[in-house]
Amino acid sequence: MGAFAKLVSSEVTGKFVFNQVRQKRNIRNSLRQVYRNHQAIDDELVDMLYQPSCDEGAQKVFASILTAPAGPRTSELLAKLDKPLLVLWGDADPWTPINGAKVYTEASKTKDIQVIAIPNTGHCPHDDRPEIVNALVIHWLQKVL
Repeated sequence: MGAFAKLVSSEVTGKFVFNQVRQKRNIRNSLRQVYRNHQAIDDELVDMLYQPSCDEGAQKVFASILTAPAGPRTSELLAKLDKPLLVLWGDADPWTPINGAKVYTEASKTKDIQVIAIPNTGHCPHDDRPEIVNALVIHWLQKVL
């Protein structure tokens, strides 16, 4: 990923690489990697992701996201948490595997955190399985409000 970030950030190769990445067919192929429900990958979703890439300066924004410092660790942020938290995680997420949810599970021993793994779901549960996510969010909100 570091080499890719350098290519996208480069004055020489950045625009070329970004123009390859932002092609609709490549966006669709990336979504196929991370969504388990391929029916959720429609033209509207692809267009919604493609459109901002046409804005002036989009390549520089994309490069800055890839090269930005990581920021505070999740455990540091959770230590400050004083409100209930619902964590919904796709159990088939190839980019952020379910074992990444362990930090939330550990914190749930002392904090009001509910962690739910959604079966056969990828990186974007709200798009991948909206019927499941929406029902879980509504149920959780009814409990905490």
